[in-house]
This record gives sequence, structure tokens and C-alpha cells, in this order.
Amino acid sequence: LESLNQQLLLKSNQGIQLTDIKAAISNMHQAGINPVAFVIFGLPGQTKRDADMVINFAKQNHLPLIPNVLMPIPGTKIWRYAESIGAAPDPRDLAMMISQNYHQKNRGYSAANLSCMSSLEIEKAVQEIQNFSLSVT
Repeated sequence: LESLNQQLLLKSNQGIQLTDIKAAISNMHQAGINPVAFVIFGLPGQTKRDADMVINFAKQNHLPLIPNVLMPIPGTKIWRYAESIGAAPDPRDLAMMISQNYHQKNRGYSAANLSCMSSLEIEKAVQEIQNFSLSVT
């Protein structure tokens, strides 16, 4: 799933159409499969409205979500973008963050928040998703 904003999906080179996402979830429900989806916060250009759309979609479709925060990996396109705007963490810090499960210990803060959301908004969205997902599983 990652996002319900088609422009964000295009920017992240997912090759996914929103209609495909919605059809796949509907088909799984019809087949008796209970889908679970991943969502990422901190994507470039992502807004609180985008986060709210994902949360509302999940609630309407009884779709548990596993929230993640963006952690650009050195050498990737998103890493180069983060570097270009001065938002990439030191790679040594990144290794430490991954080894210590940074995003869970810091309750939703991303290693490189490239979105239009504050860290607090990301934290609240992650918490809302976790609370909702626990109620439907």
C-alpha cells in the first residue's frame, strides 16, 4: 500500500495504480483472505491529508496496517535526494539506528523526514494506525 496518493506512488517508482490497490484488497476480502498492508510515513511531499486518507481507507476496508517511517539507505535515489536537501543522516548513525530499532524506540520519528508532516504528526499517525490495527486483528 505505502500510500494512497498516486503522485507519491509515482515519485517512489512503485509502478502501482490506486485502482490496483483497491481492487486487490477487495478481491482478497471476497476470497476470504484478510489482507494486511504496509504504509510509509516521511515520503517526500507527503502531507497530513495523505496520512489521513490512508487511515480512513484502512478503517473503511477493515485493513490492518503496519506503519513504517522512511529510512533512506545510502546509495539509493531517495538517499541522494535526502542528501541534496541536507536531510540525510550520517550513515554511521543509520547503522546504529537500524541495529537498535530506531523508529520503534523513538515512537515514529523518521531518520530522514522528507515529508510535509511534522515528526509529531507522523508519531500521531503511527499511533492511530497501531491502535486501529490492534482492534481489527
